Amino acid sequence: TCVPGPVVCLSRPSSDPTARRWPQFSTSLGQHTEGGNSNFNSGEIELSQRFHNGLLFDVNYSYSRLLGYQYQASNPIGNALWSYDYGPISAQPYNVFHFNHVYELPLGRGRRFGEHLSSWLNGIAGGWVLSGLGTWQSGAPLTVMAGVGTSPAGAAANRANRISSGNLSHSGQSRGRAAGEWFDTTAYQLPPYIDPGVSNPAREFGTAGIGTVTGPSFFNYDANLQKQFPLRERATLSLRIDCFDPFNVPMLNNPDVTVSSATFGQIRSSNANYNPRTFQFGMRVDF
Repeated sequence: TCVPGPVVCLSRPSSDPTARRWPQFSTSLGQHTEGGNSNFNSGEIELSQRFHNGLLFDVNYSYSRLLGYQYQASNPIGNALWSYDYGPISAQPYNVFHFNHVYELPLGRGRRFGEHLSSWLNGIAGGWVLSGLGTWQSGAPLTVMAGVGTSPAGAAANRANRISSGNLSHSGQSRGRAAGEWFDTTAYQLPPYIDPGVSNPAREFGTAGIGTVTGPSFFNYDANLQKQFPLRERATLSLRIDCFDPFNVPMLNNPDVTVSSATFGQIRSSNANYNPRTFQFGMRVDF
C-alpha cells in the first residue's frame, strides 16, 4: 500500500493522482518545512600584542560546527524532520582565522636603523608604517545532488548515491589541475529507479549525506603603507599607498556538485569575493 500524498512506491508512480490526497496540486506539494532543530558549538582563541617596539597585532582563530536540518525537507509527508536531512550548514565554515597588524618599519631617524640618515634620504626612506588586515577560512560543506528525476517523495531535488569517500589530495598540484577535479567524482552515482517500467519513474533517495564535499578555502589580505611629511610648523602631508590582495592568488569558487552535470566535480569560476591585485594612492594635507 502507498501512503496518501505526493509519494511513490513500487505500486504507484509519483505522477499518478489517484491516491494523492490533493490531486489538484503538483507532486512538489509540501517540500518546505519551517520546523527543525539546530546545534552550534564553537571555540575561539585570541592572541594580542599591544604597541611595543613599533609593532601591534591581533590574531584570532575560531573552530565551529553548525548542524541543522535542510530548509527543504526531502520527505515532507512521511517524515519532515529525519536524520537524512540533518548535517552541517554550508553558510558556516569550520575554521576562520583573522589577523591585523601595525608595524613601524625600523628605518629612519628615531628608529632602529638609519638614525644618522641625511634629511633628504630620511624623508624618502624613513618613517614608513605598514599595516594590514587578513582573513583565512576553510571551505564550505557541500552536498552532492542528483540533478535529474524525482525522489520517492516527488521532490525535484534528490541526492546522489555515495559509494566511497570521494576525497582527493591536491598536494603538489597546481590550482588549475585541482580545479579540474576537486574531488573523486567516481565516488558518486545517480540513485537507481524504484520502478523503471513506469512512465515517469522516480529514483530512490540518494545515500550521499549532507556536506560530504568541502569546497575551496578562501584567503584575503589587504595592506597599507603610509608616511607623514612635515611641511610647516602646523602643516603635515600624509602619503598613503593601499594594496588590495598584494599576493594576487586567485580564490576558487565551489565545484559543480550535481552528479548528472557534464562539469561534475570541476571548478569553473573564481570566488565572488575575490578581487585581483589593486593599488590605490592618496595624499592628504592637515593644517
